[in-house]
Amino acid sequence: SFNGKYFPKGDAIHPEERLQTIRRDLLDLLFRESYLPQPHARAYGLNHSINGIRTSSHPYLRVLLLIDTNAFLDCLSIVLDDPLARFESTYSDSSIFEYGVGQNVALPHVTLPQLERKVNEILPDRQHLTRVLSSVIMPNSIANANRLLAPTGDCMPSLPDASKPLYLDFLAKYLKKGVVAVPKYVTTEVFTHLCTKKDASEEDVLSLLISISQTSFDLDEILHTVEDAGMTRSALVLHKVGVAQSIDRIGMKEKCEDHFNGAIDCFLTGKEPDFQLG
Repeated sequence: SFNGKYFPKGDAIHPEERLQTIRRDLLDLLFRESYLPQPHARAYGLNHSINGIRTSSHPYLRVLLLIDTNAFLDCLSIVLDDPLARFESTYSDSSIFEYGVGQNVALPHVTLPQLERKVNEILPDRQHLTRVLSSVIMPNSIANANRLLAPTGDCMPSLPDASKPLYLDFLAKYLKKGVVAVPKYVTTEVFTHLCTKKDASEEDVLSLLISISQTSFDLDEILHTVEDAGMTRSALVLHKVGVAQSIDRIGMKEKCEDHFNGAIDCFLTGKEPDFQLG
């Protein structure tokens, strides 16, 4: 399993290489786009009826999210947080052999089974995993942003209401780490969630603001969200970004003044003494 133990006895998986190949197999199965009938049904020519959730996209992933979204995301985090895990976007084929292009060096002897094992140890791109999860958990958000009709049909049962907030927390974690990127409208939803959830923390909002690129979010939307939540330190950061983006730009004088005045208001209305002192 993802945590390096066999099910159900819990014995440790050895060697380490086997753990990585098992993880690859599990992720390939769970994120498979369509249902695959059982091999014995195909082999014996059985009339295997495909219905219900099996007809939807990414049926295996949907089932686990329906059962327990939090548990599934926790299991996925075990893989994403493993410092030994290698992903397609960060691990190139050339690094398997550790030689540079154009260098006159002798390649090490690598047998076909060894090469296949090395390739199978490389896990799917984290960006791909995030894209699939977003399409399953946030279909309405994606549809609205792209002006499409949201997917409907009896074959796709609704996920629990808690699935989306749990996923937005999951996204925030990996946006901070800088290992995934999402469209601006998804970033807006992440910030809205962080600002309005029951245990909202301005530290969480600030750490995300500092971690991501200024081009990865809509400044006005996020500023409006944090101001509504009374998060003056976060608002100050965004007003500073606004000043930097508008100063000395033609036609942006009024906007620059608005952000400058907004920054002053943040200092005056900030509730923390240390913050007011600068």
